[in-house]
Amino acid sequence: MSVFSLDAAQGNPVTSDTVDKLCSQLGVSIQDSEKDAYTRLLAVFHDASEQLMAMDYYVPQVDQERFPRENVHFPEKSRNSHGAWAWRCRVVDKQAKSGKLQGKNFAIKDNVAVKDVPMLLGTNFIEGYVPNCDATVVTRILEAGGEISGKAVCENMCHSATSHSSGTGVVESPFAKGYSSGGSSSGSGVLVALGEVWGAIGADQGGSIRVPAANCGIVGMKPTFGLVPYTGSGSNEPTNDHLGPMTRTVLDNAVFLEAIAGSDNIDDRSFAAPRPSRIPQYSSVQTLSGDKPLSGKKFAIITESLSTPATDPRVV
Repeated sequence: MSVFSLDAAQGNPVTSDTVDKLCSQLGVSIQDSEKDAYTRLLAVFHDASEQLMAMDYYVPQVDQERFPRENVHFPEKSRNSHGAWAWRCRVVDKQAKSGKLQGKNFAIKDNVAVKDVPMLLGTNFIEGYVPNCDATVVTRILEAGGEISGKAVCENMCHSATSHSSGTGVVESPFAKGYSSGGSSSGSGVLVALGEVWGAIGADQGGSIRVPAANCGIVGMKPTFGLVPYTGSGSNEPTNDHLGPMTRTVLDNAVFLEAIAGSDNIDDRSFAAPRPSRIPQYSSVQTLSGDKPLSGKKFAIITESLSTPATDPRVV
């Protein structure tokens, strides 16, 4: 955390006695010559924390006349064959006449906020929680002409690479019930694979897009850090949070990424990303030669990844 001043405010409660007590609690010692510096550092840190805690939370506003929430409900089991839907709804942009995602429908991983649609995070721990904003990726999907069809089940607190830990139950493989669809974006992978949605938002900290994409036979993209804003999404760890597109084809993935990428000037993970208007045309991959599309390209191979005991020789 940064501090706003190097001079402590009048009445600041941090003293040299505070430093002594903290050192005692932590079991550490410092030199007497360092005590004044530590006292000052903790004092200005205290002031900065007080100012930060006094600030109002910034909540992105949602135009609910333009983006109305419709038919919000928990799906019946007969309409949720693989346990992949966490919640159902219909949200569209009433002003959208065209766009990259026009006419396509989407599922949103259930750690990503959709205003007035309950968010479960795969756990019963926060049952009843309803977000008061739309995540940036949700707004961008809607503005690009897409329809939000509901929330996709994610694993419990997004902490499993298999699909058995969600509070709403097991998410079944789209190919073989009783087998794992991968996690933690388990529902997103299954709904795309089944064709119930054109695309889905996944979140990835340690494989949570890539594992279900592999298990479900679809295309999952973990983008460059910060390329897709994380605003309005449940964080695992801020330096390792990624949102990304999950689709059935590479071209669909490229189109989807074009629609959601670019800094939103809110999420500090995305500050290094280009503005949305300067995002490359990823969908230009469709113009590559059909015969030898990788001709002239150079690739690096991480040799260690091909020699681990768990690696299937057929993959190598």
